[in-house]
Amino acid sequence: MPGEVRQVALLLLPQDEQAVVEAIIERYPAVKFLESRPWEAESVPPIVGSINSSGSSLAIWNSKIHPTLPVDIRPNGNIMGPQIGPVVQWLRSREIPSGSLNAGRWAATVGNGQSPEMSDFIKGIWDVLMKLTRNELERLKKGSYNEDSVVSESRFRIGPMALERAMCGELKLVSGGMILRPRP
Repeated sequence: MPGEVRQVALLLLPQDEQAVVEAIIERYPAVKFLESRPWEAESVPPIVGSINSSGSSLAIWNSKIHPTLPVDIRPNGNIMGPQIGPVVQWLRSREIPSGSLNAGRWAATVGNGQSPEMSDFIKGIWDVLMKLTRNELERLKKGSYNEDSVVSESRFRIGPMALERAMCGELKLVSGGMILRPRP
């Protein structure tokens, strides 16, 4: 039986992401970040040198736990690595030119079939994320356009730079059609 998917929604600016990456690498030196694109060869994952030069979708890979990753060779010849399972999926937040930050997320498989080492790694990087972010946001109630009609929203983690810019009114926080803001 496959495990469950654990996920967390993220509102991170590039500086926030870089702080998370540095803290993860400090704790887990074997970690690599893979861009979600076709691989050059089965043994050549697309490792990124810097998260800020990568695309919008990554995988967090602990090469100490999984020295090699399974691949899928598509009918068109593209070699694709895993998006979840032996890696943690990272869909990056995107700042839209209009001054909005669209939420990203982390997703990981936990539970049945997961090795104890991978379970510990997932818990460890979640701990890093929790220490470097906050979840003190609120959102407009569904169907309401009244700015005073808000509810607490704790499913999102926000980085300090994103929080600072949102508190100054320089950045609008969004997830799909949901509008979020820091709690006063």
